[in-house]
Amino acid sequence: VNPRVLVALSCPPEQDKKMPKMSSIIPENCIKDTLVKEYPRDGAFPWMKGPLAIVSNLWMRISGYRLRVDWQAFFETLKNAKMSTALLELKNCPTLFVHCEGDNLTPYQSALELYEKVKQPKDILLARGGFHSTPLQRGNLRRNWTQWTVSALMAH
Repeated sequence: VNPRVLVALSCPPEQDKKMPKMSSIIPENCIKDTLVKEYPRDGAFPWMKGPLAIVSNLWMRISGYRLRVDWQAFFETLKNAKMSTALLELKNCPTLFVHCEGDNLTPYQSALELYEKVKQPKDILLARGGFHSTPLQRGNLRRNWTQWTVSALMAH
């Protein structure tokens, strides 16, 4: 099934030498855990500690942000999947990459490499500053990509 539009928010890069080792970001016990974690109910993300973890958890609760993830399945898929291959298989699917220059978890330069490989129609929104979750926050960036999505769906 081909999607009508695709919006890649803080899209992870393909596994290569530029991708940090997951063990340096995610604790090993989290990767081995087969249980699905729900955030913010289960606390902060595993790589967040101290005040950052508290702020992140509060932000998720206030914003109504919910995420369920099976870290083991996620990293297994990330390790084996080729994002560029999946993107190249899309047929006439408007694609938008949304990234922030300040995203240290998934660097925007990797998104630019994927963007170059994707067929038209495509677009990119690159915000100054920000961090990995900025595209989800209320404000101009989220408004811009949701408006893009509506326009692309209406035109498609």
